[in-house]
Amino acid sequence: MRLHAALRRLLPGALPAVVLAGAAVYFAINPPRQVPQHAAFRAGKLTIDGPFLLAAAPDADSAAAYMTIKNGGREGDRLVSGTLDIAERVEIQATDVRDGVTEMEPLPNGVEIPAAGAVTLRPGSYRIMLSRLRRQLKEGEHVGGVLTFEKAGPVHVSYEVGSFVAPLGWQPFSLTSEEGVSFGTEELMGEPYAIFFGYTHCPDVCPTMLYEMSEALDTLGGDADKLRVVFVSVDPERDTPDALKNYLTAFDPRIVGLTGTPQSVDAAAKSFHIYYKKVPGEDGDYSVDHATSVILMDAGGHFVGTIGYREDQAQRVAKLKQLAAGAPL
Repeated sequence: MRLHAALRRLLPGALPAVVLAGAAVYFAINPPRQVPQHAAFRAGKLTIDGPFLLAAAPDADSAAAYMTIKNGGREGDRLVSGTLDIAERVEIQATDVRDGVTEMEPLPNGVEIPAAGAVTLRPGSYRIMLSRLRRQLKEGEHVGGVLTFEKAGPVHVSYEVGSFVAPLGWQPFSLTSEEGVSFGTEELMGEPYAIFFGYTHCPDVCPTMLYEMSEALDTLGGDADKLRVVFVSVDPERDTPDALKNYLTAFDPRIVGLTGTPQSVDAAAKSFHIYYKKVPGEDGDYSVDHATSVILMDAGGHFVGTIGYREDQAQRVAKLKQLAAGAPL
């Protein structure tokens, strides 16, 4: 693990266990009616987690179905079709959300489910589109349907009709890595990850958290390669890709730094319900108040827990080890 000598002298000592005065340590992780984690349906080695429907409006003529499909087998499979009695037409689509507009492409051959992998149908990736609904959908009700796979065959599932707010981390976003390449929602799909929002000029919380995460990754050894750790700057004005790259040389090289335009950073923060606020200082300087927790997401894109600021090292390592193994926290 690479740590600058100055950082080694600074961080292991007793840093103040408080955030900057006036910082709002706000981490809201309670969006209405998240995907129900208990709703799982199985066919062979496939598991369909949390299928749910989103309607555009109470009297909508169409709706979209989302879920996570996990493949525990050694062979790949393919979702080839879906049917629901409430819709005259059901189509599998690839989607891309740009500037609030959803672009769609029909997938007549369906969606591949890789061996020992997972695919999440979510806004900005894939969806099952229902059109010409035969009746109005009511939030909270359950609707039956069938998903047909190339190898596993037909699977009967029950969709919950959800609210119009997507679960934590499901809103698509696109940022830029410290290497200057595009990095967004798609790069995080299919594997567990830990994501933390901060900025390079942060005087204590961010360097401490990054140091502790670097220590944890070092302790995990090979297990650390089974997950991603992402640091998103909430100070895009100063944190250019080059600035992030230079800053992160002090920490574990597996930590990915992300920045972008103010709009793209704000979209990413909103996706994870992260609070941050620019606070003016003297002589034109400023600081940024921000949430201090590391958010832990599983391979299906579901929120599973957090790591708190200055959390016990053994607990931190244990959580990351379980996250890497796909075990519940």
